[in-house]
Amino acid sequence: MKIITNEQSKKIDQAVIDNYRISELELIRTVGKKLGIECIRILKNYQNPNILVFSGTGNNGLDSLVVAEMLKKENFEVSIFLIKKRKDPNFNTLCKNCIDRNIPIISNIDILSRNIPEFIIDGILGTGLKGNVRLDLVKIIKLLNKISSKIISIDIPSGLDSDSGLIKGECIKADYTITVDSPKIGMLVRHGKIFSGKIIAVEISYLKKAHELLDGLEWRTFEESDLKKKLKKPRIDINKNQSGRVLVVGGSTGMSGAIILTTLAVLRSGSGMAICALPASLNNTFEMNVLEGISIPLQDDQSGYLKLKHYDIIMEKTEWADSVVIGPGIGRNIETQSLIKKLVLNIKKPLIVDADGLSCFEGNAKDLFQRKFPMVITPHLGELSILLNISVDKLISQFPQIMENFMKRFSHTALVKQVPACTFSETCAFLNTTGNPGLATAGSGDVLAGMLGSFISQGFNLSISTRMAAFIHGKSSDLLIDKLGYRGQLASDLLRLIPSVISNYEN
Repeated sequence: MKIITNEQSKKIDQAVIDNYRISELELIRTVGKKLGIECIRILKNYQNPNILVFSGTGNNGLDSLVVAEMLKKENFEVSIFLIKKRKDPNFNTLCKNCIDRNIPIISNIDILSRNIPEFIIDGILGTGLKGNVRLDLVKIIKLLNKISSKIISIDIPSGLDSDSGLIKGECIKADYTITVDSPKIGMLVRHGKIFSGKIIAVEISYLKKAHELLDGLEWRTFEESDLKKKLKKPRIDINKNQSGRVLVVGGSTGMSGAIILTTLAVLRSGSGMAICALPASLNNTFEMNVLEGISIPLQDDQSGYLKLKHYDIIMEKTEWADSVVIGPGIGRNIETQSLIKKLVLNIKKPLIVDADGLSCFEGNAKDLFQRKFPMVITPHLGELSILLNISVDKLISQFPQIMENFMKRFSHTALVKQVPACTFSETCAFLNTTGNPGLATAGSGDVLAGMLGSFISQGFNLSISTRMAAFIHGKSSDLLIDKLGYRGQLASDLLRLIPSVISNYEN
């Protein structure tokens, strides 16, 4: 499913007006009628519902007046609550149409204490919200969320940031959101899913054509149907060397669990062989927990970390591998960091850089840009903020814009572990549609890195592998909720679910 940013939404509207010779009023009428049709479809499932339309001062408010007019034509009992009278001619025209149809217009919120409507149409605020919701509107939104009315939001729930999914002071909690053209990113990230309810997108032909005029990242969701198109059963005559060979480089004292989880995830996701290069002092722990994996114990004099002297041995083993995962549990020793940087810049095989593998590039992302060979990085928001030398708050609030600028310089694939996980590759961005708060547990990212390395080793390209790994990882966690809830999930629990989830999608 295609999704758009706030800036893209503005450009689409302007492109229609500029290129298709459609007036602003005509565009509002067209959009309003499409929204009205969907409102009517919802409302016809209820017996003679009483409806109160809240009309704000933006374009959503104008759309809502067209919706009210359509509802009246269909003989629904409808009234309009005007947030504020406006002086522009479009408002005057649309408001007069409603008055001519004898639609009651009210401005006293106290009416809700005497007569609670069965449905609210929310046209208070739209995608153009800047800063927090005004205090007078906060009062109205709180009241609407408190009463028992079902709520249909127009385009986006009032108070929801259309790019970040953050609540701007207060937000309508909609039962339905009927959005114009394509869902906005903020409706699917962070709080957006909870506050948007059921999302219905209405298509308008010339708005769809205007997408061709957009530049920047193309945003989409990655869903179950997409995964089914990608996964196939293995060939009947395949052997372990053809199933994918993954080299995992990592481990340090106190974090041997990370390389164990990553190696098991490699094998559980379909790779035929996995070899782990790790400090020799961790080898016994590794071999006791990974029966099917192979280890390369690198002499560390009981220091518990990898050293620059291990570079040649690791590089030699990369010739065997189809993909390399570097970073799980590797630690932040200064010498280890020097080793990582040298490996990242010189390993020619497809490379996944995870966790502390990214720490040597903190505040200096341009060094990562120098890599000439295929690579995926898998930062969570904290790691990405340090990598880019910006605050986490700024990264969250300006996520689409920041990532668009980043991808202009970064020629590889990035899996950003936010809510939800998001894959960036070339000019495309894909929001994952699975996962839940249960994934916020130690080792979850190590499992994801192993899955990613596995799919790449099996011959899927880096972008597709990243999307597939994020989806299956999230889906496995979703299936654990009934038995373990959100708080009871461990990363090792995912390993037991991954094979059955994959099997459901193998054609």
